[in-house]
Amino acid sequence: MILKPPVIWKLSWGVRHVIVHSGGVATPDFVRRHPDFGAKVGDSILIRSDQLIEWISVIGHFVDVTDFYFVKRYGPGPISTT
Repeated sequence: MILKPPVIWKLSWGVRHVIVHSGGVATPDFVRRHPDFGAKVGDSILIRSDQLIEWISVIGHFVDVTDFYFVKRYGPGPISTT
């Protein structure tokens, strides 16, 4: 399944929330918000490597664009990696 970046962003944030706050166990809220993920309440969520690679790409692009904006607007600051 190919997802658009806003959908990936929302899903990856939901997965992050379940991992951090529920130990990776699907909550009723997660299942309701992300029915296409296929998780059942009380089950451990499974993240496939292809999903993770896609999420890293989308989130990495977001970080690159955001960093570019802030560096252009405010300068590189006292520490720069570029």
